[in-house]
Amino acid sequence: MAGPSQETVSLQDAHIHLQDSRDAQAVLSAARLIPVSRFFCNATRCEDWQNVIALAAADEHIVPFIGVHPWMSALQPADWDKRLEDLCAASSECGIGEIGLDAVRKGLDFSRQVEVCNRQIGVAVRHRRPFVLHCVAAWRTMLDILRDNDLTRTSFMVHAFSGSPETLKELAGMGAYISFRTLENLSPEKESVVRQVPDDRFLLESDFPYLAGKRAQDVTAQDYSSHLEQLYARAAQIRAVSVEGLREKVWQNGTVFTHAITHR
Repeated sequence: MAGPSQETVSLQDAHIHLQDSRDAQAVLSAARLIPVSRFFCNATRCEDWQNVIALAAADEHIVPFIGVHPWMSALQPADWDKRLEDLCAASSECGIGEIGLDAVRKGLDFSRQVEVCNRQIGVAVRHRRPFVLHCVAAWRTMLDILRDNDLTRTSFMVHAFSGSPETLKELAGMGAYISFRTLENLSPEKESVVRQVPDDRFLLESDFPYLAGKRAQDVTAQDYSSHLEQLYARAAQIRAVSVEGLREKVWQNGTVFTHAITHR
């Protein structure tokens, strides 16, 4: 895995969906100019697992995560979990993600979400893989699931965190990495949550091409680059640190989070 340059510390994108981009190569080319030198690319369903793996095989800067998103939990083939186990057994370089729970999205079977999420965390634990959580308005259930698993065998991050200070405190006690996708127009209370994340657990992400306020099909490579640069600048402002210092810390955190799949 390529590391940051000597002149300036590279940016890292802790959550991206390159397989859903209109032109992944254009995004990667634009990202090199910032530079962004590490992307945690997350699948959302069985159909895109191989696409994510292929993207990572073609570019050493991409770290692949494969999994079933809660929105897709009822739409997968009957043997989805066996496929996930088989891919983990075949490759030591895949994390598990994006997985989780969403109690706001309409038309979803919540009990099915819980079942699928729990199975995937079990895979992550058995294979000692980092995993990425999506959680919306379901923290009580999610925390129960996490407590029921042996998290000492793996690492995990919460993407696009928007929970309460109390939830943050409990997650931090479990060793979670906390990632933010947008930091604009936050209330003072939300800014306080951003400041409360421990330095060694703080991550930043784009969730590209699903940038806030834009349709995925309209998002350009330039939109991506601008968003990530502005996100780091805003995070440094809120946390009262230098941008360069923040870049270095976020890079270090990403290195530790993915150590099990990038240093085998």
